[in-house]
Amino acid sequence: TFTLTANEATLTVTANNASVAVNKPLPHFTYTAKGFLNGDTKAVLKGSPTEKTTAKEGSPDGTYLITIAQGTLTTANYKFKFVDGVLSITP
Repeated sequence: TFTLTANEATLTVTANNASVAVNKPLPHFTYTAKGFLNGDTKAVLKGSPTEKTTAKEGSPDGTYLITIAQGTLTTANYKFKFVDGVLSITP
């Protein structure tokens, strides 16, 4: 007898870098997913990841980490690898 094992492929989900001027509202964060197989697209994803930063409106200029995590993001046949992004606050 033979046993066939199908392992989940890995999708890399990356928080897109963003920028904003000092004292302006923070932008809406977005992400990119790469690694789809067999013609799959982002359409196979359900829910969304969580993206957070320690920066707030009025934070001083500089760079801040945008952390990304699974949140409610799900899909069949894939596992996730998350990559953080950077928020740049400019003068």
